Amino acid sequence: MRPASFGIVFSMLFLSLLVISDYQTAALQETGLQRLMYNNCLDSAIEDAMTDMVEVDEGRRLRMNKQKAVEDFFTALSVNFGAMENPQKRELLKAYVPVIAFIEKNKITFFYGFLDGGKTEETFFQIEKGDYRIWFTLTDYVFVENKKSGESLEGDFHDVGKIFTVPVLLEEDWFYEEQKKAVRAAFIENMEKIMEEHNEAARKLGIRYHFSLPVIKGEEWYRGIDNISMLVCFQGYPYGSRSVGYYNRMAIGGAEIKKRERRR
Repeated sequence: MRPASFGIVFSMLFLSLLVISDYQTAALQETGLQRLMYNNCLDSAIEDAMTDMVEVDEGRRLRMNKQKAVEDFFTALSVNFGAMENPQKRELLKAYVPVIAFIEKNKITFFYGFLDGGKTEETFFQIEKGDYRIWFTLTDYVFVENKKSGESLEGDFHDVGKIFTVPVLLEEDWFYEEQKKAVRAAFIENMEKIMEEHNEAARKLGIRYHFSLPVIKGEEWYRGIDNISMLVCFQGYPYGSRSVGYYNRMAIGGAEIKKRERRR
């Protein structure tokens, strides 16, 4: 091959790589902008759903309507993603939300199965140690039951531990480790089952994306929760038409607790 031919081949290869590089750069820039937009859409939908979900009545009791919050979330999500006037697209959006979880002081309530009419399941932070059954909360408050005698106590674990002499309640490091494991187990075990069910439902719609348990950053993600929180798992939403990937996010928002006005 002549030197001039080598030059032509090299130039063609260089131009091809340059075009591919420009395409990839443009695609990444577009994806970054889309991600910011999707983040805003998701955060706004969660905020709208949580606005009036929790009230404190005159007896200082919390009243909440989690089902309404889920419905309000999907309404806001449809508006934010421009699907409100398109019933088919509104239903398709549900395919990208495998689960919505409400995290409270002593339990997690899962809403899922949105493609099959919707399901709800509650799980508590419970373990068993010897003769005792222990229910944790996200704080130092516990409920403990003696399985043999039926006697039960609740309160700060330091105080309950002195009365029931349960070893795990007598050592702080051990207590916090068991508390962390109980909360994490309650979340992950249910999420794995829910994801499996959602994959089956999504496949019926022709969705090839595989929904899976999101990566949880930080072992103590729940420690910052001081009010009722809504966690939304949003997965598999394609980035435009360039097939550069999927938008995945686990977003969380806290409820604003409002005092109910007295009726006159």
